[in-house]
Order: sequence, then C-alpha cells, then structure tokens
Amino acid sequence: MSAQSQLSSNLPVVVIAMAALMISHHCLARGDSSTDPLLEYRSSAQVHGLYEIREEAIAYLDHERLKKRAGWRVLDPDIRVQVDKCAVPLKSRWVEKSAEFPYPSIEVHCAKTMDKRHPAWSVTVPVYRPKQ
Repeated sequence: MSAQSQLSSNLPVVVIAMAALMISHHCLARGDSSTDPLLEYRSSAQVHGLYEIREEAIAYLDHERLKKRAGWRVLDPDIRVQVDKCAVPLKSRWVEKSAEFPYPSIEVHCAKTMDKRHPAWSVTVPVYRPKQ
C-alpha cells in the first residue's frame, strides 16, 4: 500500500482526532473542565496565578473580537513562569508577530506588584487562529 493511500484511508481518523483535540482545548481555555492544567496554578498571597493571567488574556481577546480579532483563541502561558502578586488590575495588549515574538500574542502586564523588589512584570500569552 502506498503512502498516499495509507494517508487517505486514515484521514477520517485524523480529522476526528483533530476535532476532539480542538474541542477539548476550547473547554480548557475557558476553564470549563476539572482537567484544566492551570487550575493548580491559581493566585496566592505572594504569586499571581497563571490561571488568572490566562483569564485576563481571554477577557481581552473577547473584547477585541468585537472590534477586529475574530477567530483567535488563547493558549496557556508558559507554565515555567512565576510572577509576584499584582497590586493593581492587570492590563493587556495585542502583540503583533515580530523578531522578538514569532507569533501574535497577548501581553498581560502588571504595573505594580505587592513585592517592592520586583515592581512590574509582563507575561506573553500565545494565541492562535484555527484554519477555517
């Protein structure tokens, strides 16, 4: 059997698997599932949680969708990131693809933290646009 015929015979399985992955990712990105990996990274007295950072990015993207960013989805921030608890409301902005950022993303920024040693931080949250 040729590689071409193997691929075409497995195509329905691949399409179903990709659809299931996209549906599960959508649920995770909205915090709708108890299997959301960021639920264990919630804010504490000292640390601003990645879950809340992602939620800020989702809220920003939902607001932007009304204007011009339809079709984009928020992914999880880098799980290795740890930042101090923010003392003021988070702010977000769209970051276009550039040399520093190879893909469009949302930058979540804290202008003032609870810890004076680290006065501010920014976390880049990746986004993607599913192929239609």
